[in-house]
Amino acid sequence: MHSGNLKQIETGNIFSASCFPMVPYSNRIENGIFSFQGQTQHIQKNHPDNIFPIHGSGWEKSWQIDRETETHCDLSMTYSPEAGGWPWVFKAQQKIKIEGVKLTYQLSIKNKDRVPFPVGLGLHPSFSNALTAQARFKTGDMWACDARLIPVRKTALTPETDFSQGKKIQNCQLDNCFEDWDGFAQIKWPLFEGAIHMKASPEFSSLVVYIDSKNDYFCLEPVTHVNNALNMDCGRPMKVLKPNETFSADVVFSYIPTAK
Repeated sequence: MHSGNLKQIETGNIFSASCFPMVPYSNRIENGIFSFQGQTQHIQKNHPDNIFPIHGSGWEKSWQIDRETETHCDLSMTYSPEAGGWPWVFKAQQKIKIEGVKLTYQLSIKNKDRVPFPVGLGLHPSFSNALTAQARFKTGDMWACDARLIPVRKTALTPETDFSQGKKIQNCQLDNCFEDWDGFAQIKWPLFEGAIHMKASPEFSSLVVYIDSKNDYFCLEPVTHVNNALNMDCGRPMKVLKPNETFSADVVFSYIPTAK
C-alpha cells in the first residue's frame, strides 16, 4: 500500500484499505429500508459515493485490540443502536493468524440484544495490478444489477462471467454477486512467482466480484448472503441470530510458489 492510500485511510476513506470487514451485512440495502418481523427499519446511507447504505457498520467503527503477538491479532467491536444506524446491539470480532505463508482470518458476530435479528458477514479484500492479474473461481449463477447496483435477476454464466477456467481481470467489468461459490479462488500475476489461494469456509457461500477498468485493483469478496438480501425473496438469505448466539466464518489466504 502506498503512502497516498495511508493518508486516505487516516481521513476515513476505508475503501483505500487492502481489506476490511463487512458486518452485520454486506453490500447495499435498497433505499435504506427493510422489514423484519413486522417492523420497518430505516438505515441512512453511510458513504458519499453510494446512494444506499453499504457494507454494514463494522468498517466505519474503531476496533479494540484484544490480543497482539508477532503472529496473532484479535480485534473486537461492540455496537449499540444509533440514529439512522443498525437497530440492534451486537459484538463483532476479527481474529487474524499468520503461519509461514498462510494467513487465516475469522470474522464473527454475536447477538447482544434481547431479540433475534438478521445478520450477514463479508470480507472485502482488494488485489492490485488488475492490468496483469488472472483469477480463477467456480460459482453458480450471477445476479444482474440495475443502474443502482441492486440485483434484479439471476442469470446463467456466460463466457464473459465464467471464471472457472481462469480469466484475465482487465477484460472484465463487474460489480455483481455470484451464488453457489465453491469457496476457492486463485489469483495469479505473470511476473509474480506463484499464486494466491483464497479458501473460505462454507458459510461464505457467495462471492461478490468488483472489477472496474478505471482502477488498477479488483475485489473478490467472500460473503454469506446475496446483495440486498433483506429485501429479496430469493437467493441466499441472511441468518437470523438469536440472543447470545454467534455466527462466524473464516478465510485462509495462502501463497503457493511456482513449481520448479
